[in-house]
Parts: sequence; structure tokens; C-alpha cells
Amino acid sequence: MKKLMIFMGLLMMSVFVNAQLNDGSKPEIFKGVVYDLKTSQPLNGAEIKIQTLVGEMITLSDDLGYFLLTGVAKTPFNITISMTGYEDKILHQVNKVEDVEYYIGLEPKGVKHLSTGY
Repeated sequence: MKKLMIFMGLLMMSVFVNAQLNDGSKPEIFKGVVYDLKTSQPLNGAEIKIQTLVGEMITLSDDLGYFLLTGVAKTPFNITISMTGYEDKILHQVNKVEDVEYYIGLEPKGVKHLSTGY
């Protein structure tokens, strides 16, 4: 009888653990490519920042503009993509990253001329 109780306890624990792993809280991978909207060339060194309720994760794009962040929660988050010489891009309340590769284009900043007043 004691062995049966132990077996039933272990069985119940395994069901509980399996339910925890399949409840949608398993971390995901957020990946994609950052490129110049005017030239379609990949951008090396663009900063990709994910902001969630519990903190933030940051990575940089590589030579091919590719980036990868692992351990992203399935809860909605905001993403900021920035690079010197380009307008920042902010994506709000992103919640679908599984099996998706994002292609994010950045707009080059316009050159501003200062007027001297003459």
C-alpha cells in the first residue's frame, strides 16, 4: 500500500510538472534581420532591446544584420531598435515570436543644416 501511495504521488507530480512546461510560459527565441530601408543593406551593430515587466534584454545585429535573443517570455513586450545615424523604431506589445523571423527596416536620419541667421 505504501508503494502504491508513493507511485501515485510521483505520478501526480509528473503531471503537474508537465502542465507547467506546457502552459505557455516556456521562453521563446526572438530573431530577425535589421536593414537600411533605402539601400536594403543589412545593418551591423544595430541595438535590439526588449523591454518586459520584469526587465530588459539587449543584443546587437551581426555583419549580416542578423540578431537572436533567447529566453524571451511569451508575455507581450516592447522592442526598440536603434543605431547611430538612423531613426529609432519601436514596436509595441509584441507577443508572437515563435516560428517568426522579423525583418526590421530602419530609416536613415536626414541631415539637418544649422542656419547662422545671415
